[in-house]
Amino acid sequence: MVDYSYRDDSSGFIGSEVDEAFFAKDGYGLLGARVTLEPDDGRWAVALWGKNLGDKEYVRSTTGDDLGDYMDIMGRPRSYGVDLTYSW
Repeated sequence: MVDYSYRDDSSGFIGSEVDEAFFAKDGYGLLGARVTLEPDDGRWAVALWGKNLGDKEYVRSTTGDDLGDYMDIMGRPRSYGVDLTYSW
């Protein structure tokens, strides 16, 4: 299975021009994949998976306070793993 998600540019927070500049976000796309191996009896399965396979750096959100400080909250970097399942 392969999945792709895209988030379009956002115009930012409705408020002052400064807020709008800091809260605006560029669009980004994320690619993920999962491959599962499972026998016909379904007793066990092994899955290899990956998220953000392009290792895209993106800002998920921005937060600010009343003092004029802003902080970007970054999205997760590339990750991958193995899932093992067994049914008895």
